[in-house]
Formats: sequence, C-alpha cells, structure tokens
Amino acid sequence: MGDRFANGGRSSAVKFFWRICPIINNIISAVISAFIIAGLLAIWNDYFYKADQLAGFWRAEFEIQQSDIARFEGMKTSYAFILQQEGQVLRGATEKISEEVDGEIKNYQPYDRIHGNASGTITYRVYSNSTLDLVVQENGRLRKSTTILHLELVSQNRLEGTFASTAATSVGRVVLKRAEPN
Repeated sequence: MGDRFANGGRSSAVKFFWRICPIINNIISAVISAFIIAGLLAIWNDYFYKADQLAGFWRAEFEIQQSDIARFEGMKTSYAFILQQEGQVLRGATEKISEEVDGEIKNYQPYDRIHGNASGTITYRVYSNSTLDLVVQENGRLRKSTTILHLELVSQNRLEGTFASTAATSVGRVVLKRAEPN
C-alpha cells in the first residue's frame, strides 16, 4: 500500500491518461473547428455566393488562327448562341450569322443559317474566373463538324477563350458577349 501513494497516490494508468488528455482535447477541438468551418462554407455557398448565370442569348466571334486550309487562317465567323442552364450544365442551339474570309463578308439570312447544338459544363472557381467547356455540333452545308470551346468567365456578360474544330481542322480564339434576342 505504501507504493501506491509514493507517486502522489496515482497509478501509472491514471498518469498516462492525464498525459494524453491534452492530445485528445486538441483532436476534439480540431474536429469541432472543422465542422464549424464546413457549416460556414455551406451557408456561404447557399446564401451569399451566387453561381454564374449564363443562360440567355450570346453573340460569339471566332477567329481562326491555324487551319489545314491556309485561306481560312484569319477567317472570322459570327454565331448566335441561345443557352439554357441547369446547375452546372448548359445546353442550347447555335446559328452561323456571318463569316469573313480574305476581307469578303458573307451575311447569312435567317432562312439560310447553319444550325448546331451546344452542350457543356461550368467549373466554378472561388479565387479565379470560372471556366466553361462547350461542345458545338454543327450541321454544315457539306458535312457535320464538332467544335470544342474552352472559355473563361471574364464578366457576367463576356466569355473569352480558345476553340478547336474538326471543320478544316482549325484552332483559334473565341469571344462570347451577352446579346439581346434578335
């Protein structure tokens, strides 16, 4: 019995418990803090952060920088995009409005426009501009083509980026600006 009280009356198991108690306390505090931070981020996301709303009418200006057909390099084309948005998914229709090749501009009448379908997704970013990846499948006069657009949201009314297309195996720059319906 004398040994039991020699170290202040505590057994080695009790001493061990009191030594690890601050460690357990720190772990519990960290877990509680993580839950509080996650809750605050959820509130921020639901009530304060407004997701980018990209549905509506857009005017797209394409400039081909490189193509398998040399005379298409520098070509500019204009499209109308009508997009609907469901969460992070966008779908819509496209119409080719005009094209400029070698300084010669061709405007398409509404009945003569080339139509296509667009679909894609938005990647929301908190600390940098959100991005949008769109795939446009177009029913051209001679054949179908597919164009992939990688866009960055510059403002709620402007998207900028690059594209790659199976039409003449072309790549270049593209700018979309929010527009009023015609």
